[in-house]
Amino acid sequence: MINVVDDDAHSGRRPRTEEEWKAAEQQWDALSVANDVRVWSAGWRAAGDPDLERVEWGRFHHWRGPADDVPGLLRCLAGPDPQEARQALRGLRDRLIQEMATSAPAALAVPFLLRMAADSAAHCRAGALYLAAWAGHRVNFVVETRSTLFWVEWPVDEFTFGPGEADRSDWSIQAAREALGADAGILIDLVDDDDPEVRIAAVFALATALDLPRSADGALRARLAVEPDPAVRVSLVLAIGQLGGDAGEAERRWRDPALPGDVRFAAALAWLCVTDLPAPADLTGLLTELTTPETEQVMLRVPWAEFTSLEAQQRLPASPWPADNLTGGLAGWLAELLADAFGKRYWVPFPRK
Repeated sequence: MINVVDDDAHSGRRPRTEEEWKAAEQQWDALSVANDVRVWSAGWRAAGDPDLERVEWGRFHHWRGPADDVPGLLRCLAGPDPQEARQALRGLRDRLIQEMATSAPAALAVPFLLRMAADSAAHCRAGALYLAAWAGHRVNFVVETRSTLFWVEWPVDEFTFGPGEADRSDWSIQAAREALGADAGILIDLVDDDDPEVRIAAVFALATALDLPRSADGALRARLAVEPDPAVRVSLVLAIGQLGGDAGEAERRWRDPALPGDVRFAAALAWLCVTDLPAPADLTGLLTELTTPETEQVMLRVPWAEFTSLEAQQRLPASPWPADNLTGGLAGWLAELLADAFGKRYWVPFPRK
């Protein structure tokens, strides 16, 4: 049931009767169903290859108004002018995903963003991938903990309202995740892209997607075996853990001294997130040993680790490395992660039940 305030009680008019409230809720439910972006997104995918002209953009709203300006921004993003592409990416970010939540047009834009990122001649390819991934991911409000780091959606029956009328962000998230899964082949190819930032974004998008083919797990593992970039390796280990890797696999990795330190560091994080066991002393010792300014610079490129946002800066202790000019650094982020009891309630804005 949607919790609403009875404005009639403050306006001098008579309060609504129970029957009137029931009728209003039924009307809201009908409106929600009519604008369920999951249904519209699936229908457009079933109709064939993505076509900007076939999507009824004006039917939906982003955070700045009707979404009929999204096709023009997507065309600029995919265009030949790098400055226009960067401006279009900023415009799309501002409209599609805000601090409150994602939006239905963000989910509808996912197929176009993925195809643009797959074009090696396009600009802002990593940015387009991140926008597609975050369209299907709850917005981070606070520093993540071991019980939340691998969460993609809000807990069951909790959601925020999007910018459109009767627009539920949980439905937008689901629609975007389904769109990512439907185009998993594009993301799997991009895991081997020449650009390491594109590889990181593609891995994060795969970890966000729903209904991945079995080949996705194999692609991630195959890439990990040959990946030279530390931030990509960390992202691969976290994605493997999030998509079904077990604690035993993670433990074998973080205990293996033959593996690179970044892989062991990521495996220790994955272990914390896939089990509710207390962290053993040798795991915390390993994290302490590997928490260096160099590791912090690697983790700054990893989308799972949000420790430089304003929210993080307000909650975390100062970085132990004053020269790095970071407030709320990796050490503080890890302290929060380790202090969290598994299953700790995660703050959700405007929960609706």
